[in-house]
Amino acid sequence: MINWPTAEYQGKGWRLPYLFAAIDFVKPKTLCEIGCHRGNTSARICNHALQYNNNLEFSGYDLFSLANDETHRNEINGKKSGDYERVKRRLDKLKTQYQNFTYNLYEGFTKDTLQKQKFDVVFIDGGHSYETVKHDYEKVEGSKIIIFDDYDLLPVKQFCDEIKVKNLIQFNSKKKLAVKINI
Repeated sequence: MINWPTAEYQGKGWRLPYLFAAIDFVKPKTLCEIGCHRGNTSARICNHALQYNNNLEFSGYDLFSLANDETHRNEINGKKSGDYERVKRRLDKLKTQYQNFTYNLYEGFTKDTLQKQKFDVVFIDGGHSYETVKHDYEKVEGSKIIIFDDYDLLPVKQFCDEIKVKNLIQFNSKKKLAVKINI
C-alpha cells in the first residue's frame, strides 16, 4: 500500500511528498514527467528515485520554446513557457553524480512527441485541455502509477473521473492531485 501524505501542507513544492510516496512504493527504473517546465520537479523526483536505482531512465516532455500565448490559453497553462536549457542543466548535474542515470527531453506537442509506452511512474502536468490530458493518458495508460496534477481544473477532472481515478487530496484545498494505479 502506498503511504500517501496526510498533512495539509499547500506551500511551494506541495506535490513532492505525493510523488515521493509513489516513488518509494515502486522504486522505479523509469520515470516520466509530462510538463517539465523548468525542471525543478524533474530533478527532484529523479534525485529521489536514484536512491533506489542508479540506472534510472527519465523521459521529460514539454512545449518549451514552442509555447506562446495561444497555447497557454488553449491548454489552460498558468505558468510561463518552459526552459529546455534549464531542465537540461539540472539533469546534467544529476548525471555527474550518477553516471548510469539517463534522460531524454522532448520538445513539442505530445501528440507529436509522446509514443505509446509504459513507465513505472508518470506525472502528467502538461496541457490541461480535455483532449491533451486524454491523449497523454492513452499513451502511458499501461504505466504502474500515473499521477495527474491540476485535478481541480474542469477538463482534467472530467477526464480523470471518466477513468475512475482516486483524488489524493482529502482535505479542503484549491489544489488537487489524482492517481491511477495499475499494479
